[in-house]
Order: sequence, then C-alpha cells, then structure tokens
Amino acid sequence: MYPSPIRVVVTSYGWIAFLSFDVKRSLCNLFKARLHSPVDQITAIGKNLKARDIHPSDGIIFLTASLDNGPIKTVEFVEGSISMIVKQKKKEDLVRLADKMHVPSSGTMLR
Repeated sequence: MYPSPIRVVVTSYGWIAFLSFDVKRSLCNLFKARLHSPVDQITAIGKNLKARDIHPSDGIIFLTASLDNGPIKTVEFVEGSISMIVKQKKKEDLVRLADKMHVPSSGTMLR
C-alpha cells in the first residue's frame, strides 16, 4: 500500500508517523498510523512535501528537507498543537524560539 517509506518515528504511545517517497514526483507524503495488529487508522496528514526527515515533539512533527535548503516546517500530529514555518536555521535561534514556546530545547538539534 505504501511502497517507499523513507522515515518512521514513534510519535506517542500507540502511534507512528512515516514519510512515503513518490519516485515519479520526487515528493513525500506524511502519514500517521495507529500501531495495532495489524496497523490501522492510516491517515495522510501532509501531501506533496519536499521533506526527507521528520522529528516528533509534543504533538508536532518537524519536517526538514536538508541542512541548508529551505525552512523547517511543522505539521500538527495531535489535534490542538500548532502549525508554523520556521526560517531560522542556527541552533541559538531555534533554542530561543523553543524557549518562547515553552518547548524543551534539550536533546539532539541540528547545527
């Protein structure tokens, strides 16, 4: 059904998110799925994305295309979380933004 998943992350208890790559268009679709036996409730939550990597945090999926190309985008995973585009690319800027939003800035961060 989804032949080319390129990234899979565990977002919350019982749920995963994954990017599926479309070779013909060189774009990705973002899906969320409930871990069940078998996996069910598969829903597309982002379509035609240039993202190649995903990182979950507090109900938000952060999408990145590459280190130097394009902004960091977000997609709401849990209803009621935020949706925004971040143009800052330096670690200090992202830490400041995370502090403003009261989101933890510890752990692995790019650059």
